[in-house]
Amino acid sequence: MAKSSSKVRPLIKEKWDNEKYVVRFNIVEVEDMDEEGTPCGVKYEYEEVLVPIVDRKHIIEALIARKYDTSEEIKLAFAREKDKTEIEEHEAYVVECKAIADEILGNE
Repeated sequence: MAKSSSKVRPLIKEKWDNEKYVVRFNIVEVEDMDEEGTPCGVKYEYEEVLVPIVDRKHIIEALIARKYDTSEEIKLAFAREKDKTEIEEHEAYVVECKAIADEILGNE
């Protein structure tokens, strides 16, 4: 998943339009370089998702949807005994998404 970047520290939560909010996470300050590779200040790299409501449930759902579409989620739900590795990877990702959501909400 591609990271976004900005010269100014981004807000964690920001109104996107009349229906959605953008929430940002994994915000990291890094050294910025010009075209010649010379340091020219700092920039912030981060990831973001759009949500209709800034709450834990919607943030987790948006994060999961970045990696798994609805049909993949249904497939995993009905394939409990078939592909244990895929199921374990999915469950680990869900735990990661919950931790990210908690971090976002804790940093508001």
